[in-house]
Amino acid sequence: MTTSQAIRTAAFAKLMAVNIISQLPGYFLLTHLVPYATDRGISPGAAAGAMGLMGLFNVLGRITLGAMAERTGWMKALSLSAFACVLTTLWLMGVSELWMLYVYVMAYGFFWGGRLPPLMGSVGYFFGTASLAELIGITLASSLVVGASAPFVAGLVFDRTGSYFPVLIASVVLFGAGGVFALLLKPPRSQPPA
Repeated sequence: MTTSQAIRTAAFAKLMAVNIISQLPGYFLLTHLVPYATDRGISPGAAAGAMGLMGLFNVLGRITLGAMAERTGWMKALSLSAFACVLTTLWLMGVSELWMLYVYVMAYGFFWGGRLPPLMGSVGYFFGTASLAELIGITLASSLVVGASAPFVAGLVFDRTGSYFPVLIASVVLFGAGGVFALLLKPPRSQPPA
Protein backbone atom coordinates (compact mmCIF):
# COMPACT_ATOMS: atom_id res chain seq x y z
CA MET A 1 0.00 0.00 0.00
CA THR A 2 0.99 3.59 -0.42
CA THR A 3 1.32 5.71 2.71
CA SER A 4 -1.97 7.49 2.06
CA GLN A 5 -3.77 4.17 1.62
CA ALA A 6 -2.24 2.58 4.71
CA ILE A 7 -2.89 5.46 7.10
CA ARG A 8 -6.59 5.36 6.23
CA THR A 9 -7.01 1.78 7.42
CA ALA A 10 -8.28 0.81 10.83
CA ALA A 11 -5.37 -1.65 11.07
CA PHE A 12 -2.85 1.19 10.89
CA ALA A 13 -4.63 3.19 13.59
CA LYS A 14 -4.75 0.09 15.79
CA LEU A 15 -1.09 -0.69 15.19
CA MET A 16 -0.17 2.86 16.17
CA ALA A 17 -2.33 2.56 19.29
CA VAL A 18 -0.60 -0.68 20.31
CA ASN A 19 2.75 1.02 19.82
CA ILE A 20 1.79 4.09 21.85
CA ILE A 21 0.20 2.08 24.66
CA SER A 22 3.22 -0.14 25.04
CA GLN A 23 5.74 2.69 24.69
CA LEU A 24 4.38 5.03 27.37
CA PRO A 25 5.50 2.99 30.37
CA GLY A 26 8.88 2.47 28.78
CA TYR A 27 9.62 6.18 28.72
CA PHE A 28 8.73 6.48 32.38
CA LEU A 29 10.86 3.49 33.36
CA LEU A 30 13.90 4.64 31.39
CA THR A 31 13.75 8.15 32.83
CA HIS A 32 12.91 7.41 36.45
CA LEU A 33 14.74 4.13 37.06
CA VAL A 34 17.76 5.63 38.82
CA PRO A 35 15.69 7.86 41.16
CA TYR A 36 13.38 4.94 41.85
CA ALA A 37 16.33 2.65 42.67
CA THR A 38 17.92 5.23 44.97
CA ASP A 39 14.59 5.60 46.77
CA ARG A 40 14.77 1.83 47.32
CA GLY A 41 18.18 2.14 49.00
CA ILE A 42 20.49 1.48 46.04
CA SER A 43 23.39 3.87 45.54
CA PRO A 44 23.15 6.31 42.62
CA GLY A 45 26.36 4.94 41.05
CA ALA A 46 25.16 1.34 41.17
CA ALA A 47 21.75 2.32 39.81
CA ALA A 48 23.35 4.23 36.93
CA GLY A 49 25.60 1.24 36.20
CA ALA A 50 22.55 -0.98 36.01
CA MET A 51 21.04 1.40 33.45
CA GLY A 52 24.12 0.96 31.29
CA LEU A 53 23.72 -2.82 31.44
CA MET A 54 20.13 -2.43 30.24
CA GLY A 55 21.42 -1.16 26.89
CA LEU A 56 23.38 -4.36 26.27
CA PHE A 57 20.36 -6.56 26.95
CA ASN A 58 18.22 -4.26 24.81
CA VAL A 59 20.41 -5.11 21.81
CA LEU A 60 20.32 -8.83 22.63
CA GLY A 61 16.52 -8.68 22.83
CA ARG A 62 16.25 -7.01 19.45
CA ILE A 63 18.36 -9.69 17.80
CA THR A 64 16.72 -12.63 19.57
CA LEU A 65 13.07 -11.58 19.42
CA GLY A 66 13.49 -10.27 15.89
CA ALA A 67 14.63 -13.71 14.76
CA MET A 68 11.90 -15.40 16.80
CA ALA A 69 9.21 -13.12 15.36
CA GLU A 70 10.00 -14.24 11.83
CA ARG A 71 9.17 -17.83 12.83
CA THR A 72 6.31 -17.37 15.31
CA GLY A 73 4.59 -14.29 13.92
CA TRP A 74 4.99 -10.56 14.47
CA MET A 75 2.00 -10.07 16.74
CA LYS A 76 2.82 -13.05 18.96
CA ALA A 77 6.36 -11.76 19.48
CA LEU A 78 5.11 -8.23 20.16
CA SER A 79 2.61 -9.59 22.66
CA LEU A 80 5.25 -11.75 24.35
CA SER A 81 7.44 -8.69 24.76
CA ALA A 82 4.61 -6.69 26.32
CA PHE A 83 3.59 -9.46 28.72
CA ALA A 84 7.21 -9.99 29.75
CA CYS A 85 7.43 -6.25 30.49
CA VAL A 86 4.40 -6.69 32.77
CA LEU A 87 6.28 -9.34 34.74
CA THR A 88 9.51 -7.37 34.92
CA THR A 89 7.65 -4.26 36.10
CA LEU A 90 5.98 -6.30 38.84
CA TRP A 91 9.45 -7.52 39.81
CA LEU A 92 10.71 -3.92 39.88
CA MET A 93 8.05 -3.06 42.45
CA GLY A 94 9.77 -5.40 44.90
CA VAL A 95 13.36 -4.39 44.20
CA SER A 96 15.22 -3.65 47.42
CA GLU A 97 18.75 -4.88 46.68
CA LEU A 98 21.25 -4.36 43.92
CA TRP A 99 21.09 -7.96 42.62
CA MET A 100 17.33 -7.57 42.21
CA LEU A 101 17.85 -4.41 40.17
CA TYR A 102 20.33 -6.25 37.95
CA VAL A 103 17.85 -9.07 37.34
CA TYR A 104 15.31 -6.42 36.40
CA VAL A 105 17.53 -4.50 33.96
CA MET A 106 18.66 -7.67 32.21
CA ALA A 107 15.13 -9.06 31.77
CA TYR A 108 13.42 -5.75 31.09
CA GLY A 109 16.17 -4.56 28.75
CA PHE A 110 15.90 -7.78 26.76
CA PHE A 111 12.13 -7.67 26.33
CA TRP A 112 11.86 -3.88 25.96
CA GLY A 113 14.40 -3.99 23.15
CA GLY A 114 12.78 -7.08 21.71
CA ARG A 115 9.50 -5.31 21.05
CA LEU A 116 10.91 -3.13 18.29
CA PRO A 117 11.64 -5.72 15.54
CA PRO A 118 8.15 -7.29 15.76
CA LEU A 119 6.57 -3.85 15.66
CA MET A 120 8.54 -2.82 12.57
CA GLY A 121 8.06 -6.22 10.97
CA SER A 122 4.32 -6.00 11.47
CA VAL A 123 4.24 -2.70 9.57
CA GLY A 124 5.79 -4.42 6.56
CA TYR A 125 3.63 -7.51 6.96
CA PHE A 126 0.42 -5.46 7.15
CA PHE A 127 1.11 -2.91 4.43
CA GLY A 128 3.95 -4.19 2.25
CA THR A 129 7.23 -2.50 1.51
CA ALA A 130 6.24 0.19 -1.03
CA SER A 131 6.02 2.87 1.69
CA LEU A 132 7.65 0.97 4.55
CA ALA A 133 10.10 3.67 5.62
CA GLU A 134 7.41 6.36 5.78
CA LEU A 135 5.00 4.12 7.68
CA ILE A 136 7.66 3.11 10.20
CA GLY A 137 8.56 6.77 10.62
CA ILE A 138 4.93 7.71 11.29
CA THR A 139 4.50 4.82 13.71
CA LEU A 140 7.62 5.66 15.70
CA ALA A 141 7.04 9.41 15.63
CA SER A 142 3.53 9.02 17.03
CA SER A 143 4.81 7.12 20.05
CA LEU A 144 7.69 9.54 20.58
CA VAL A 145 5.41 12.58 20.51
CA VAL A 146 2.93 11.05 22.95
CA GLY A 147 5.65 9.33 25.00
CA ALA A 148 7.52 12.57 25.59
CA SER A 149 4.93 13.43 28.23
CA ALA A 150 5.36 10.18 30.20
CA PRO A 151 8.42 11.21 32.26
CA PHE A 152 6.78 14.52 33.19
CA VAL A 153 3.52 12.87 34.18
CA ALA A 154 5.41 10.26 36.23
CA GLY A 155 7.37 13.00 37.98
CA LEU A 156 4.19 14.91 38.70
CA VAL A 157 2.55 11.79 40.15
CA PHE A 158 5.62 11.20 42.34
CA ASP A 159 5.61 14.83 43.51
CA ARG A 160 1.93 14.61 44.43
CA THR A 161 1.95 11.16 46.04
CA GLY A 162 5.54 10.73 47.21
CA SER A 163 5.58 7.32 45.52
CA TYR A 164 6.22 5.73 42.13
CA PHE A 165 3.70 2.98 42.95
CA PRO A 166 0.75 4.53 41.00
CA VAL A 167 2.92 4.94 37.91
CA LEU A 168 4.23 1.39 38.18
CA ILE A 169 0.67 0.06 38.39
CA ALA A 170 -0.27 2.17 35.35
CA SER A 171 2.79 0.75 33.55
CA VAL A 172 1.67 -2.81 34.27
CA VAL A 173 -1.81 -2.03 32.96
CA LEU A 174 -0.50 -0.33 29.80
CA PHE A 175 1.99 -3.09 29.01
CA GLY A 176 -0.74 -5.69 29.57
CA ALA A 177 -3.20 -3.82 27.37
CA GLY A 178 -0.56 -3.53 24.65
CA GLY A 179 0.01 -7.29 24.80
CA VAL A 180 -3.69 -8.11 24.57
CA PHE A 181 -4.32 -5.64 21.75
CA ALA A 182 -1.32 -7.00 19.83
CA LEU A 183 -2.83 -10.50 19.91
CA LEU A 184 -6.13 -9.14 18.60
CA LEU A 185 -4.60 -7.06 15.81
CA LYS A 186 -5.16 -8.31 12.26
CA PRO A 187 -3.78 -7.03 8.95
CA PRO A 188 -6.15 -5.10 6.70
CA ARG A 189 -8.40 -7.38 4.66
CA SER A 190 -8.19 -5.38 1.50
CA GLN A 191 -6.51 -2.33 0.15
CA PRO A 192 -8.56 0.86 0.40
CA PRO A 193 -9.28 2.82 -2.78
CA ALA A 194 -6.55 5.18 -3.95
